[in-house]
Amino acid sequence: MVGKTLTGIASVSDGDGLIVAGHAIRLFGIDAPEVLQYCYRKNRSKYRCGQRATVALDQLAGGRKVECRVKAIDRYKRAVCVCRVNGKDLAAEMAKAGWALAYTRYGDDYVSFERSAKRAGAGIWVGHFVEPWKFRASRAKNRS
Repeated sequence: MVGKTLTGIASVSDGDGLIVAGHAIRLFGIDAPEVLQYCYRKNRSKYRCGQRATVALDQLAGGRKVECRVKAIDRYKRAVCVCRVNGKDLAAEMAKAGWALAYTRYGDDYVSFERSAKRAGAGIWVGHFVEPWKFRASRAKNRS
């Protein structure tokens, strides 16, 4: 499956996940807040940033034809892909808008987009947040 291109109408599952042609897809190179994750504005009010990230990806890709190039298969058997809608890289768009962080554990492809969003105070950069990978780790620790 690595190297294959999956094409179809996208359904959005979260801020970095899609369903395309019956395949669960994780966008390569970014990590978005989890659906149930909260973040905080500068005035300390909290908001559902994970839900906002999901809506942002849905506005970019939901119901649209996407082309996803498979780069890997993750431990959950999802295709890890670079996905495009009308030539636009969805991960780049999410990082630029501040709704996802560059997932540097797997590459630095989207670091410049994250930095731009941070400078602009876009998306989650309006205040403070827990990085999605740390949020997942703390939830897993609390469940055990």
